[in-house]
Amino acid sequence: MTMNNLTVTYLFNYAMAHDIQFEATHQLHPGTPSCCRTSIRKMIINLNNDEEGLPMEIAHEIGHILNGDKGKFYFCGENSSSPIEVNAHKTGIKILANYYFEDIPKEEWNVENFMLYYCIPASYKDWVIDYLKSL
Repeated sequence: MTMNNLTVTYLFNYAMAHDIQFEATHQLHPGTPSCCRTSIRKMIINLNNDEEGLPMEIAHEIGHILNGDKGKFYFCGENSSSPIEVNAHKTGIKILANYYFEDIPKEEWNVENFMLYYCIPASYKDWVIDYLKSL
């Protein structure tokens, strides 16, 4: 099992622990964005999308629900500057960072490797560094 598969399993378990339902499907076309409907605390995850970016996509959708956003949202990567999308990204990054760095001594933390591994947009680097400093 690859590290990304372990991360995806972690994220689905995280979702269930936070009363978030999900449907992970291969029935959608590649490129169809994953989405969530916050009113029913459910996300639909397209497993045909880029495997490397899947953990960030799942964490982002979890972020919408945990942030209490209202509505139905489609994952748009880094293509949106909407405060709601930015905050979902930040919440997703927190979830991933807490998992990724859990067993790594602080002096060995590498922000670039973390961001590259989870396909986190470079525009979030300063924010990631500030978040990690707060841990």
